[in-house]
Amino acid sequence: MIDILRYITWTDLLDIIITFLIFYGIYLTIRGTRALQILLGVGLFILFRGLGELLNLHMLNFLFGRFFEVGLIFLIILFQPELRAGFTNLGRRRFWSFFEELESEELIDRIVKACKKFSRREVGGLIVLEKDVGLKNLLDTGTEINSLVTTELLTTIFMSKGPLHDGAVIIKDNKIVAAGCVLPLSDRTDLPANFGTRHRAAVGLAEESDAVIVSISEETGEITLTHKNNIHIGIDLEQLEDYLYTYMSL
Repeated sequence: MIDILRYITWTDLLDIIITFLIFYGIYLTIRGTRALQILLGVGLFILFRGLGELLNLHMLNFLFGRFFEVGLIFLIILFQPELRAGFTNLGRRRFWSFFEELESEELIDRIVKACKKFSRREVGGLIVLEKDVGLKNLLDTGTEINSLVTTELLTTIFMSKGPLHDGAVIIKDNKIVAAGCVLPLSDRTDLPANFGTRHRAAVGLAEESDAVIVSISEETGEITLTHKNNIHIGIDLEQLEDYLYTYMSL
C-alpha cells in the first residue's frame, strides 16, 4: 500500500477528483428521469461485454458487439431531449452546488431512516422541510431546537411520547429549527376518510406554503408526502426518497 502511494502525485489526485465531479454532476442532472434507468442498463451491457472479452465468450462478444455498433446511436436519438436538457442544467451548475447536493443527500437519508423506524413501529410523525416560503409564525408555536438533523434526534422527538411528540418538526437549512409546532388544519372535504390530524395539518400547510411535509400514521404506519397540490399516500421508502429529491430540488 505504501509503495502504491509513493507513485501517486498531486496531479493524479486532481485527475481523480475532477473525473468524479464530472460523473457525479451527470448523475445529479439525470437523477429522477428515465435517462438514469437507461444509463444503468448501458452500464450493465458494458459489464457483460467486458466479461465476454475477458473470458473469450464468443456469443456474448457477438451480441454485445452488435449492440455497441447501433445501440448507442439509437439511444442518443431516442433521448435527445433529455440529453439536451441535461447538458443545459450541467452548464448552469455552480461548483459549490456539489457540496450543497451532498448536504441534501445526507439530510434526506437521515429523514428516510427515521421514517423507516416510525413506519415499522407505527409511531406517528410530522416532518416539515421549509423551502422559499418562511414559516416563522409556525416556529413560534413550538419549542426552539436549532440542532443538526440526525436520525437519532428525530427518533427521540417522536418516539419519546414527550410534549413534542404530537407537533411538527420544522427543518430549515439542514437544521431542526423547532419541534412541537402547530400547523393549520385543512378544511377540505375531499380528503380520505382515514386522514387524521397529522395528515390534515400537512395538507393545510401545503395549501399555504411550498414546504415539503412527511406524515406517518400512528394507526397504520403509512407514510404520506404532501407538497402543494400533490398528496402521495401510502408510499414506500424508495418512493419517499425519490419524492424528497424531486420536490426539494424544485
